[in-house]
Amino acid sequence: MNRKLSILCFSIWASSPLTGLAQVNLDKPISVGPSDQVFASAVDAKAAYYMPISLDRQSDVTITKAKDRMVARFSVGVNPQLFQSMQKTLAARSPDLQLRVLKPMNPTIELGTDIPVDFTALLTPVNPIDLMGPSEFSLDVDRQYHWIGKDGGEKLFDMIFSDLRRDHVGTVKYEFEAIAKGVPSIAQTYVPVFGGKHLLKNTASLELEITNTQPSAATEPKIQLDRDAHCWDQVMNPGEYCVREK
Repeated sequence: MNRKLSILCFSIWASSPLTGLAQVNLDKPISVGPSDQVFASAVDAKAAYYMPISLDRQSDVTITKAKDRMVARFSVGVNPQLFQSMQKTLAARSPDLQLRVLKPMNPTIELGTDIPVDFTALLTPVNPIDLMGPSEFSLDVDRQYHWIGKDGGEKLFDMIFSDLRRDHVGTVKYEFEAIAKGVPSIAQTYVPVFGGKHLLKNTASLELEITNTQPSAATEPKIQLDRDAHCWDQVMNPGEYCVREK
């Protein structure tokens, strides 16, 4: 199901040292860990920006029922273990750099591929989206009432919010200011939202894995110019960017 909801982008947010509106230099990727989705700031020599490749559930799920519908409310964001470990690794290699996460411009929501069409589901943010999290979402689905046993909606929620799975419940498509191929631009990318909590290995093992990753040249990001690829309205994978010159 490809239902989209345009979100009003608020121009003022509470300030945070870890998040903010900024200009990212896509021409300067920084090798930090296996994801290689960290870029230098285009305006602040002491900042680097992590571009999330997933948003995972950070809270318990609250479910309410009406006659024909069911609603689940939950919060998502960047996995804190992963972010803290990348932050420590970056600090060890480049002590002057602080790792941050962007506040998205003009975000829109697409329903995830693991929610069947017959539930006529609607995924909406409860407040302005902060990729770092916690960002609260509401998932509204058909209850599909059963006389015996659990309703269809209950079974769906049991499945997609299981900590043993990583079901795709939605995707956040957003924009940000960037330098790309040397030109001031507006860039667009996607990040998937998962219903399960991403339970990483213990923090010490994760930090060791990231630290042992050799600081070689970062992976070149996949950047497409909209004027050539006409990619602005196309679905992209996490870590891919469509760019329009200002």
